[in-house]
Amino acid sequence: MKYHADALDLALEYEKLGLGSMAAIVLRGPATAEPPNAEAVRRYFAVCDGFHLELERWRLLFDEVSLAGFYGGGEKDFEVKDGAILAHIDVDPDVAARPSTGEKPAPAGPKDRSFAFRRLFVDERPSGDWSLSAEVQLRADCRMAGLCFGKKHDGDFHGLVILPEGYVDLARFGTDGKPLVRTKAKLAGEWHVLRLDVAGTRLVASLDGEEVVDYLFASRAELAGDFGLLAGTGNSAFREIKLLDFDPSLPRRTKIGRRAAAIDPAAEKPERSPPGQRSYANQLPPLLRVDRWIGAPPKDGDLDRLRGWPVLVVFWTTYSEGAVPQLPGLKKLAEKHAALSIPILLVSDDEPAALERWLADHPVPFPIGLNHVHKAFDDYAVGAVQLPHAKLLGVDGRVVWEGNPDWQEQFGSLIDEPFDELVRKEKLAALAAAAKAVEDARSAFANGDFARAGELAGPVAQVESTHAAVAAARALVARLEREAEARLAMAEGFARDGRLVQSVRALELVGRAFPGSKAAAEAAATLEKRTKSSAWQSARGLEKKLRAAEQHLKSGALDKARASVDGIVAKLDAKNDAWLAERARWLAKELTAAKDAKALFADYTVSFPGAVE
Repeated sequence: MKYHADALDLALEYEKLGLGSMAAIVLRGPATAEPPNAEAVRRYFAVCDGFHLELERWRLLFDEVSLAGFYGGGEKDFEVKDGAILAHIDVDPDVAARPSTGEKPAPAGPKDRSFAFRRLFVDERPSGDWSLSAEVQLRADCRMAGLCFGKKHDGDFHGLVILPEGYVDLARFGTDGKPLVRTKAKLAGEWHVLRLDVAGTRLVASLDGEEVVDYLFASRAELAGDFGLLAGTGNSAFREIKLLDFDPSLPRRTKIGRRAAAIDPAAEKPERSPPGQRSYANQLPPLLRVDRWIGAPPKDGDLDRLRGWPVLVVFWTTYSEGAVPQLPGLKKLAEKHAALSIPILLVSDDEPAALERWLADHPVPFPIGLNHVHKAFDDYAVGAVQLPHAKLLGVDGRVVWEGNPDWQEQFGSLIDEPFDELVRKEKLAALAAAAKAVEDARSAFANGDFARAGELAGPVAQVESTHAAVAAARALVARLEREAEARLAMAEGFARDGRLVQSVRALELVGRAFPGSKAAAEAAATLEKRTKSSAWQSARGLEKKLRAAEQHLKSGALDKARASVDGIVAKLDAKNDAWLAERARWLAKELTAAKDAKALFADYTVSFPGAVE
């Protein structure tokens, strides 16, 4: 894209002038485009490292005067003093005598000693990728101190702690006490900066700017939950506690983990409830273990991959259908909500050959999972709940209704009402259209049609839902805002460089490409002021003369073009628009030996993209 090349050139100029922040702002647009400009990504991180800056914004979680915003079983052991949170932890008689971060220290590692720990959780929970940072002080009697995260309940969470012997432990507290990772670390100075970066299922931790842990969890669920401070026996202190929510409109270093502007629930492998339960209400049920499918289920009937949209699973047999018919009700339900394409999956333990003979006379419009060896029936305790039995899974994959559908022709099915309620509550009609709109918006963005991308993504971003399509739309709207800001910055850069014509064009483009946005309003105000200046009137006059010379070239009139350009160059001075002057001088030089006006004009349009409108 021409814009990418301009952004790279402008960023280089800012770097030379020592303006690192401006360079990074200009680079972030092409660095997050679809697909991203690889050179812009490389340069963006080089600029950030070279100028020691971050465009992402941290939020302070500690106000330095109170424990406002903190909670969780340890408040009495923490106090605020001199702008820091101080922890005073005594040994509890009911706590085991060995560190919960592990019974087997590394060679020459920390000595085991009796200790307790307390945690102080933060009343915040990011929706996507995040980073947590704090300055930690271990005083002379401190056993350990650090950060905790992934709280499942008060006694089950993960922690990243500093041990005074010079180790960093990543461990799950409240379980078997085994550390997941133990690494040696240099502890120089009184205060230490401990930082966690979470992206996808990966956690990267650093101590005083040096990476100490890079750990990939099995699922995002292990990382999900509240986070906060963790202190062992003795005295420790915490300050500069801050949180960073990942901004999808900015580039991110791939070493941190899988980047996701929006978390697609169907892409995760969640922790599911164990098999054999009679009820899975509000839980993620087991996967469907079937031998094979008759008919083609969406996404192979994989409930992990189907997350993000409702699914109805019906345990059914030809025998139960003869005794308590369900297919007529399911067909009516599917017809009523046909536009939403909600999968209805049947699971049967009929003998395969017998089932296929039955289907020859009784066609079924739904995929049927063959379960003759009873894996799925056992996993869902169908023998205990009896047939027919259905599970309605919501957008997040959890069971929102379960039971016997009990369909009767005159009354309908017991599942009709919860099904309708799910459609209404989750705004499925809007989301069905949203997924297509977001896909089209992304394509428009990739093609540089930002106005169309905003037109499509804007309404979806306003939908009140946690659905991946809505999150993706919000991320795209944020990227559009960043793109507009980058173009405003580019316009200002052109103006400072004396390239008023390019500046005005960039401002006009912001107005066209991002209508109704804050950036468009700012561009309009700047444009009105800029086009009233005497410098603009002078530039317009020079541009008019240059246009005449371009027309001579285009029509093949070489001598007329040469005369026009020579006249322009003779009157150029330092006050002229830099871009117009550059084009005129290039033409004057090339015209001295040119023999083909039209060929020269073609070279000119390549050398100065956008010059000829």
